[in-house]
Amino acid sequence: EKHLKLLASRGVDALVLNSCGESDPLILNINRTIPMVLVNRRLNTPEFHGDLADCNNVLGMYLLTKELLSFGHKRILLIEGPSRLSNVKERFRGFQTAMEEAGIDVLHYPYRIEGDFSVESGFHAIDYLLHFSEELRPTAVIGTNNMTTLGAMKGIIHHNLSVPTDISLAGFNTIEYTELMVFHPTIAAFDPYKIGHSAGVSILERIHDNTIENREYIFPPTLISGNSICTPKNG
Repeated sequence: EKHLKLLASRGVDALVLNSCGESDPLILNINRTIPMVLVNRRLNTPEFHGDLADCNNVLGMYLLTKELLSFGHKRILLIEGPSRLSNVKERFRGFQTAMEEAGIDVLHYPYRIEGDFSVESGFHAIDYLLHFSEELRPTAVIGTNNMTTLGAMKGIIHHNLSVPTDISLAGFNTIEYTELMVFHPTIAAFDPYKIGHSAGVSILERIHDNTIENREYIFPPTLISGNSICTPKNG
């Protein structure tokens, strides 16, 4: 909020914003006079006037979940981000759709844990996973962003588990330098250049004419297979 107020007071021509999900009233107030484009996250209100550039979060998580299901995984630990964020809700919706197509109800599902999109929350999710008895333990993990996936990798190594023999792993967002790692997580990757370019073009258009109707530029992610998934040994 401090940075938003500072920018508004400096008379900026426009704002490109990745919302933290907690400042909607202030953003809407600024939005009345300053053109805006959102990147990666929506506001939790229909009153916003502007554009959105993002990847298809629902599709990406759907593809990751279907990939794990195709190997026979049914107990999949989902490491989520803060529930206030729109992309967290969308990624859960993709997970939910794929699981329900497999006949698995996730509304009363014990294998979900809310984190904060950090390495630490991914690491602690593996501690949570190991609290389950072996016959009920999740056989696979999905990190809903690259930091939680990296944290899960750290937790797996810390507990001397083997990927994919002991636990399969998938994640949302590209992880750099996976070629240097022993195991490469299967990921749903999106192109940040396309999102950034769309945001740049649309904000320049809005500076010229902010009466344009709301627009969305949503790009499909690509499923990139690694060596981190196999058939569960206790599925």
